[in-house]
Amino acid sequence: MKILPFLFLCNQAEAADSLNVLFIGNSFTHMHEMPAIFNKIAESKNKKIHVEWNTQSGSSFAIHSERVELYKAIKKRQWDYVILQGYSREFAVSNSHIDTATVPYLSAIIDSVKEHQPCANLLFYVTWGYKNGFAESEDINTFEKMSLKIQKGYAFIGKKYGIPLVPVGNVFQLVRAKYPKINLYAEDAMHPSKEGSYLAACTFYSAIFKESCIGALTKTIAFEDANRIQETVSNFVLRNLQKFSLHENTFSVKSFKQVLNGGNSITQVTCSANYPDAKSYSWETSSGIVSNGSKLVFNLTAPGKYKVKFTLKRSCGEEQSYVKEVIVK
Repeated sequence: MKILPFLFLCNQAEAADSLNVLFIGNSFTHMHEMPAIFNKIAESKNKKIHVEWNTQSGSSFAIHSERVELYKAIKKRQWDYVILQGYSREFAVSNSHIDTATVPYLSAIIDSVKEHQPCANLLFYVTWGYKNGFAESEDINTFEKMSLKIQKGYAFIGKKYGIPLVPVGNVFQLVRAKYPKINLYAEDAMHPSKEGSYLAACTFYSAIFKESCIGALTKTIAFEDANRIQETVSNFVLRNLQKFSLHENTFSVKSFKQVLNGGNSITQVTCSANYPDAKSYSWETSSGIVSNGSKLVFNLTAPGKYKVKFTLKRSCGEEQSYVKEVIVK
């Protein structure tokens, strides 16, 4: 039996009219209006999305935790994703320093999100090392040292809170090594250039939608640079979803066309879900199959369009329904 990858089209209908995403951070977030670039990328890939950002330049989580506007933004609407970004050097320190200088203030923000948005998905925005590192500290006085320190700091805090990481800084490192002619930095060698902000926006797209960002809107930067960034982002993020806990709170419907020895073919559809706080799962297909549980596998033999409805009840009290379409040619 020969197994061939089968391309299917999917339309995801969400319980809400659009996916609502809130970014909380500083200039590393709002430089070049990165969340707006993310919004345009998602829309160019036919996603219904609403994006807002609440930022203040130079802010650590300690400063964020005292901003009244931040808490107003958290309460403003029902958010599906809330993304948290601290000061650029806030996590380039020891774990013990993070525990004392960051955790108490970060906890206040996270507690507010969980109180007012109990079903929201929290994500940490992993930033990058400065172009030449931070000369005043030997531990992070090169790009490589600073990048590694930041990544370890976010890994520590992600594990502490059980919150997935969006590895923007990791992709920065890859693109910088592979395509040195793409300038990811502004003139100060710390903030992102337009290319750097575009890279961040692409990384958020692949991290949130678990899809390749190849073919997304490219008007922000040069077409060739955009293509190289899209390919690097997609390959890295989609291969490392589990490493950064991005495989949680997701479901998938995957199809494979199987050519049998007699020349006939069937299409096997595998449906799976991973929601740690799920109270119940249910699947219903337009071909008449109904099932409960986190996984469903079934076969299709006749050409046509088939729909798979997935319904999830979460411990936060929310019920969510999604529909994906599988096309058998």
